[in-house]
Formats: sequence, structure tokens, C-alpha cells
Amino acid sequence: MLVFADDHKRISARLTEGADDLEKGRLSVSSPLGKSILGAEEGDEVELPLENGKQRKVLIESVEKSPIAVTVSEGTENSPEGAAAVA
Repeated sequence: MLVFADDHKRISARLTEGADDLEKGRLSVSSPLGKSILGAEEGDEVELPLENGKQRKVLIESVEKSPIAVTVSEGTENSPEGAAAVA
């Protein structure tokens, strides 16, 4: 769950390599917000750079991690790290 400091708006989204679709709870890791929160942990406060040069503070209220399958060149699968969902 993400909480924006300025208006206290809350959003729940799962980080994905695809396109943003916040209505379906998907946030692209390549989006400005996705880049800002990638690797953040529960309780962290990150700054989201805005197009006008200002910053918007976002609190990471909670994080859920789920395993992801990673295919390596030999064709075997591993799950070394989890994909983060802010929910």
C-alpha cells in the first residue's frame, strides 16, 4: 500500500514489467513511481520526481512479496528473490 504525503491518497499495486494499469493494480517498474519504490521496504518514504521538477513524497505502508520464476540460459528455473507488491 502506497500513501501519498500531500493528499493522503492510497493505492495498492503490484510491480510489473508490463505497462501501468492502476485500475487493475499494476504498476510498471519502468514508470517514475515504479522506479522510485523499487527495492523499498515497509515504512520507507521515497520521493517521486515530478515533471515540473518538484518531488512528491510517498510512504510505503505495506509490502507483500511473492516468489517469481526466473528462467536461466540452461533452461532451469530458480526463485532467488520475490516480486514486490505494495498492498
